[in-house]
Formats: sequence, C-alpha cells, structure tokens
Amino acid sequence: MSNGNHQETVDRRSYLAGSAVALSALSMGSGVAAAGDGKKNGNHDPADGDRTESTITECTTITESGTYVLADDLETAPETACITVRASDVLIDGRGHTISGPNGQGVEGVGVSVQPPGEESISNVTVTDLTLERLRTGIVFDDVTDGVIKAVTSEMTTIAGTNFVLVDADRNTLVDNDLERGGSGIYLINANENVVVGNSTANTFFPGLDLLESDGNTLVGNTVTSVDGVGILLQRSDGNHLLQNTATLNAIGISLVGSNDNRLDLNAANENIAVGGGSGFHLSGSDRNSGRGNTAEENPFGPISISGAGNAIEVNGTVYTGDPATETVEAEADDDTVEEGLTEAKNEVLAFTDTNRP
Repeated sequence: MSNGNHQETVDRRSYLAGSAVALSALSMGSGVAAAGDGKKNGNHDPADGDRTESTITECTTITESGTYVLADDLETAPETACITVRASDVLIDGRGHTISGPNGQGVEGVGVSVQPPGEESISNVTVTDLTLERLRTGIVFDDVTDGVIKAVTSEMTTIAGTNFVLVDADRNTLVDNDLERGGSGIYLINANENVVVGNSTANTFFPGLDLLESDGNTLVGNTVTSVDGVGILLQRSDGNHLLQNTATLNAIGISLVGSNDNRLDLNAANENIAVGGGSGFHLSGSDRNSGRGNTAEENPFGPISISGAGNAIEVNGTVYTGDPATETVEAEADDDTVEEGLTEAKNEVLAFTDTNRP
C-alpha cells in the first residue's frame, strides 16, 4: 500500500506529461493549429452577451474567448496536447466526441491542456460532454480559476495515465465525470477551494481522489472503487470537507496523512479488501479532524486507524479521537439532526455547481 504516497517522489509537472516531456512542450506541438485558422465561425464579444460557436475539426490551440465545438473524433500526435487553451472565457463542448492518444504509440499526449501564456491565471474555462482515452493525461488545469469540468468520460489504459490534474488551480468545479483506469482519477496539487461532486472513479492504481497540499476543497457524493491503494487520499491538505463519498473495494478507503482541520461527514468506506485490505478510514499524524455519521464495515483491519491530536471522527456510531487516553467515546449527537444539517449543506454545494455549469 505504499503507492498511496507516490507523489512524494514524483515531480508534479513531469508526472503530467511523462518523464521525457515537460508540460509546456505538450502545449506547443508542431501538429497543433491555432484556432481561427479557417475554423472559427465568429468571435465572442463579452459585451454582446452571446457566444458564437467555432468548430474544431483537428487538434488546435485556442487563444481567443468563445465557444468551441468538436465536429469529429480527434487523435493527438505523440508528446503533444490535442487541445491547448491559452485564453479565459472558453467553453469546449465535445458533443460526445472522443480525443484519443496516437494509435499504436502507447499512452502518450494530453487531451485538453489549459494553461496561461503568461503570469496571470486563466479563468472561466469549461470542458464538457467529451470522451478521453489512451492518453497520458486526460485534462490538465494549470493555474486556472473558476473553471468547470463536467460530464467527461475518461479512460487511461495503463498506470502511466492520469485522468484529471489540477495544479495551482483554485475555485474550479468538477461534476458528474466518469473516470476509469490509469494511475490516478482526480489529482489536485496545491489546488484550493475547488468543488468535486458526483464523480465516479474506478480501477486506478493510485488514489481515485488525490489531494496534495490542497486546502479548503469540498468533495461531495463521489464514488471511488477498486483502487490498489487508497481510495481517497489527503496529504498535507487542511480544511477540506468530505461529505457523502463512497470508497469501496480499495486497499484503504479514506486516508488523511499530515492533514489537519478537515471535516468528514456521512462517508461510507466499506469492504476495502484490495491487495489484502486495510482499514476503512486511516488518519496518520493528522490533527483536529472531525466528522459524524460515517460508516466502515467489513474492512480487514477494522473501521478506522487513527493517530494525531484533537480528532473526533464518528464511525459506526462511535467517536474515535486518536488520543490513547480517550481512544473511543460513544456518540451523543442526535443522528437525525446531524444528517438533516449535512443534507442542507450538500444542497448548498449542488446549487453552487449549478451556477458553474454551461
């Protein structure tokens, strides 16, 4: 289960592209044409309130705001990104089409890479209704704020592939995506105040939901299954809220390592039996975490293992503190009251995501 800590030894940007290719090179491949070279049907003027559509028929670089619609399936060249976004206020509508890696070349390339051309962040980029397969990385948001990734299906074919990566990316919304196979499902690196809701990840080698040095994020109603390591992992990540997530058939369900002041409510970590199995919840060197209404059943090493100070995590009706003097205490709060309050919180999160959907 050491693969749960794989980030410690991997350079984050080289991990996105593979050991031989930097992320910047992925965005600048010679086979990439600039949007507007015979493909744009019109420009978007933010003042007129209307978005005109530009049709994408081949891999391209987007440098102007607007709506871009895929007209066909696309295949990226080796060591490049198929669609590179260098502008704010962009909507990419896949219309159900597929971006795939180069046939016969193994797992290479990136589906959609969003990265600013200069020092300022890119904002308000939406990617929706798209299928990604046989790539090294499905979607990269690097220094992107207030973006949306919605209704994307992604399947990476080997452990070298990662579905979504957010680096230095804040206040984005990832909703209703279906991710399978590859190294990781959703990987947040120094990415704060993002909302991750209703996503499904399965059959990855590394964590399905993976937060590294990422604070203040909200994870609601996600499902992670069949991970060889940890299903949902927080490393040195503080002040996050995990609500009604499900982690099953992993080696460990939900793990916090060196992560403080997080809230875990109504999560289910059951039957985590992969690779011999572990506990449902695992807290290591993590302080002041709290939560109610969690369940963890049929895990080979029990419902929870916990170390740290000032914790109070309720699992299966018992509060676990991690303090040897008061290892467990009986839960006293009214479960109905707790669940009612948390359901209200979830509805508020879902209402927030509605405002970020195209």
